[in-house]
Amino acid sequence: MFAQRFTKISIALGLLALCAQLPAQTTSTAPDGQPRNTALTPVTQNQPSAGAPTGTLSILVLLNTQPQYDIQSRIASSGTGPLMLASRQEFARQAQAATSADQSFIAAYLGTLGASGVKRYTAVNAVSATLPATNLDTLATDPAIAHIWQFNSTGSQNPMLNLLATIDNAVTATSDTVVSASLPDGAAYPDDAFAQLIDRLIDNYQLTVVLKGGAGSQANAITMASSAAAAQDMKSRTL
Repeated sequence: MFAQRFTKISIALGLLALCAQLPAQTTSTAPDGQPRNTALTPVTQNQPSAGAPTGTLSILVLLNTQPQYDIQSRIASSGTGPLMLASRQEFARQAQAATSADQSFIAAYLGTLGASGVKRYTAVNAVSATLPATNLDTLATDPAIAHIWQFNSTGSQNPMLNLLATIDNAVTATSDTVVSASLPDGAAYPDDAFAQLIDRLIDNYQLTVVLKGGAGSQANAITMASSAAAAQDMKSRTL
């Protein structure tokens, strides 16, 4: 039996808790004249300390421009099955075209910094990679980057990036509205901005996410888009 039902997902220090409602998407203009997404506030770059670890880090790089949100609002997924799949495939095509240049540039830059396993995302304009820790400071100075997350685990052993990849695949290549992912105890990275990012994806793409794993009150929690949660709450009140 599922232990808890949340309207938003908040991931911090391995616990599932409520996260504040995301602010509406806003844009500002960067010095180069390009629009800059400021929806995730405050948007800051991670600046590792002088005692940053050696070896490699698993990172997620969020870019300033986030055109996929406007594209998704124009191509709202409707219906079920084949109709929803067709809408999502068209969304993926347009979103990938809109973010290709940015992601290609960052991917190439990561390559010059010795990164490996570069992965691009469509539901959000971001890339992940495994990067030598000594080059993290250099990467963080790139003005095209809004935020960098670093994780303790790398590759396929990273449950946070696996969660993001599962959501990304669901909203670009399937008609699924319910997705599940494993989130063992201690797996979460303590950063509210990452929780906000996941929250926004759940809301924008109208998903229900089942997080498997954890113990006690964290086990098998269900999270859903706010509109679906509101409908569920209204149904509960009328019973």
